[in-house]
Amino acid sequence: MYSSWKIAVSETRWTNDEIGLWWLQEIFEPATRRSRRGRYRLLILDGHHSHNTPEFDEYCTKYDIITLFMPPHASHLLQPLDVACFSPLKRAYGRRVEELIRLNQHYMDKSDFLRLYIAARLEAITEQNVRAGFRAAGLVPLDPSVVLDQLTPVPRTPTPPPFLPSSQELEQGWNPATPRTVI
Repeated sequence: MYSSWKIAVSETRWTNDEIGLWWLQEIFEPATRRSRRGRYRLLILDGHHSHNTPEFDEYCTKYDIITLFMPPHASHLLQPLDVACFSPLKRAYGRRVEELIRLNQHYMDKSDFLRLYIAARLEAITEQNVRAGFRAAGLVPLDPSVVLDQLTPVPRTPTPPPFLPSSQELEQGWNPATPRTVI
């Protein structure tokens, strides 16, 4: 099973521009090449900087991949897997780690991680959860109000125009400092 997996790491242990491009070239493009209908493929992204580099954009243009960036701070509402799969995955994985701790194993190597992750993934990423995620994101069936009703508009008071002192105040030595007494 592991032979088909591809894993990339960076020195900082965070996704960076190189890993983002590697993922596009080695994972997304080959995996979607055969299943596309028509000329173009759509890639919906969350706006992470690693998806927004000139190299990433050039590659997408070259391979007819159209990128669509979600609004900031909205992926928890719009991404089906975020909505219904990753939380159960996190809980399932956490339970397996707790089992190891109860068995007095306080160290995990890569093979332990993969073993626990595969079991948790099989438990959490089910067809039922994936379908629930698409429904909860308002994608299938299409119902934009599912997401729009969760957005709370933030009323904003417009900034007042800057106060300009009168010519008389300027002549009398107007001081814009905050008064220190009631008088």
